[in-house]
Amino acid sequence: MVKKIVLIGGPCSGKSALINRLGGLGYRVFKEMARRILEERKEKALTKEELIERQQIIFYRQLKREMAVQEEAGGMVFFDRGIYDGAAYSTK
Repeated sequence: MVKKIVLIGGPCSGKSALINRLGGLGYRVFKEMARRILEERKEKALTKEELIERQQIIFYRQLKREMAVQEEAGGMVFFDRGIYDGAAYSTK
């Protein structure tokens, strides 16, 4: 079983900096999913529908990522944000 450690906190609180440092030290890390999705979809018009779509994509990709890691044996992995962050940002 993999030990999952999720870094949470407000914007600009140092989560990504810590993830980068841990990765540099050789730990297995997963960077924030939202950054990747925003980059992938930057050409799309920022409508209300697009905002909802982005949050759904972030949530489901993060869920898939966390579930895949859960199936692995042993070790430790650090996440920059987790599935609960996506759920929180998806609520009104």
